[in-house]
This record gives sequence, C-alpha cells and structure tokens, in this order.
Amino acid sequence: MPIITVQHPFRVRFRPGEPMREFCVGDHDLTQDELGNWFVQASVREGRARVVEGSSATEIVAPSSPAPSADTLQGTLLVLFPSLAEADLRKDGVPRVQAVEAALGRSVTANDVAAAWDVYRRGQE
Repeated sequence: MPIITVQHPFRVRFRPGEPMREFCVGDHDLTQDELGNWFVQASVREGRARVVEGSSATEIVAPSSPAPSADTLQGTLLVLFPSLAEADLRKDGVPRVQAVEAALGRSVTANDVAAAWDVYRRGQE
C-alpha cells in the first residue's frame, strides 16, 4: 500500500458525496487509486507531500492534459482554500491571488479566485 509523508496539510474529496479526507503533517496510507488522484499528485509534485520510498507506490506522472476547465479549477480551489495560511488571505478574508498561484503552481485570475471563494463561503454557512 502506498504511503505519503505530508509536510504541508491538505484536504481531498476522492469521490463525490464522500467527506473530505484530511492529510495533516505525517505519514498516511493511500490506495493506488487515491495516490493517482490529480490533487494528491499535484501535492507531491509541489512538495506538500512525498511518496515514501519502497511503499509499493507506482510512479507519479504529471498529467499531459490541457489546463483544467473552469469547473475543475473551481473544485481545485475549493480543496485548496482550507489549507491556506492566514498570511495568504487579504484583510477581507479572501485568498490572495499570488498565494493561490503559488500553491497551485499555475496562473489564475482574481475572478477565478473570487467565484470559487463565494462558493466556498456559502458551503461554510
């Protein structure tokens, strides 16, 4: 069973309707399917987690697909928001675009962040 060591906490919803799975700092067992999740792969590529050597994990390969659609990007942002630090937020509580871009490793627009933040905030009410 693959094991990842998390350096920077994150959360992932592996299937629609399932609760978010918290990945706090430390070691976590994953299934091969969970390890293949695009967000887990991105977390490994970006240094938030690493695959423990010899843990029967398959190689993580960067996807060759184009940039995610608006719906996929919004889903990514919804997963990312809870892991942002207070310093990553503006005074009004909205995530800073630069912080989101640094966490994702790609460019996003202020409109992308604002739209996803509205959805996230409504989900917290």
